Amino acid sequence: MFEKNQYRSMAAFFLVFGCIVGKGLFLGISVLLLIIHSIKNNDLLKVYFERLKSIKSTVIVMGLFISGLLISSIFSPNGYGLKETVHYLERMLPFFLVLFCIVDNRGVEKYLAAGLLLGSCIICADALYSYFYLNVNRPSGILGSANILGGTLILLAPFLYLYLYKLRQYKKIFLFSIFTIVIASLTLFIIKSRGAWLGLACSMLFIPIILYKIKKISLKKIVLIFAIVIIASIGIYINFNDVFHRSYDYERPALRNIAVHMFADNPLVGVGMGNFTSRYIGNNYISPLAHQEHYLSHAHNIYFKFLSETGIIGISGFLILIGYQLKVSWENINTYQKNSLYAMSMLLSMIGMLAHGWFDVCFSARYYAMLYWCLWGVVYYNLLNCDTDNLY
Repeated sequence: MFEKNQYRSMAAFFLVFGCIVGKGLFLGISVLLLIIHSIKNNDLLKVYFERLKSIKSTVIVMGLFISGLLISSIFSPNGYGLKETVHYLERMLPFFLVLFCIVDNRGVEKYLAAGLLLGSCIICADALYSYFYLNVNRPSGILGSANILGGTLILLAPFLYLYLYKLRQYKKIFLFSIFTIVIASLTLFIIKSRGAWLGLACSMLFIPIILYKIKKISLKKIVLIFAIVIIASIGIYINFNDVFHRSYDYERPALRNIAVHMFADNPLVGVGMGNFTSRYIGNNYISPLAHQEHYLSHAHNIYFKFLSETGIIGISGFLILIGYQLKVSWENINTYQKNSLYAMSMLLSMIGMLAHGWFDVCFSARYYAMLYWCLWGVVYYNLLNCDTDNLY
């Protein structure tokens, strides 16, 4: 027999797992389990909608982000923008689903951790198999892109450590966490995603700043740490210069320059989401450094992507959203000691994502975005319920 919240706990597992491995089947299973639970427990819906009132501030900001994309899309020369806006809205669904899973559910944390750990292992295992047994130089795994795989892993990394610490009393989860962290680290190394390496480095560099905020280290130690890191980074770059350079590197600045020109021609609403390629080819934006036969579907930079495709209106919504989430995470790091670990994890994930965003556009990838919103839902609920003893 299932316990009262067993369906919701299993739904949480499949939701997180499905977002990581990028398979809609598991998301469908999660929704089905939530429907079954709702039928069996009519009172849950009332509780859930009551709790939604307490998250209205983040929902408003999410709405501002979507509204910016929508306004920009209205002036798009075709229907791609509206279609993409709907897609961005759909990717937010895990935020609301995961809240449904965890509201007043004390046993759900182990299921969230299990989904996160197993999903991480699967996306890493596929890449490791391709690298060691199929001799693929830069394996992308089941996610289809080495950059998206790397971006996903640095998004997950702080949460892997979070559950390693929080659930350390459960021996199996503790050992599974260590195993997952090891293979995730190995995968990040072999996929050779420089954007992911930068994102991970920036995320790790922010740890001393957090420790300073919670008064664990002094300002002098932060300066010393950064000095050591800078010297070490210069040494690594000099000795492994070839690793950090590739034949197509000259195209990336050219693509960003093209994005700036697109923005200059359409500063308010951009050229429309999904129109970067068509404008790139057809409107004399092609740079001598970014040949037509090598063209890419975006600027390989999330900021220039929003700037060129959605203009000031679209990128303003994006920056307001990110700024709000960073502010909430930062302000909650030491406000409530029991749940500040969730705020720390989200902040470090976002720092890594924002740094990686200089080289790629993972935020616009379907399952990456769904995972992002799922994690934000878990974190935000914990921050709202920080005065509850032993929430899970």
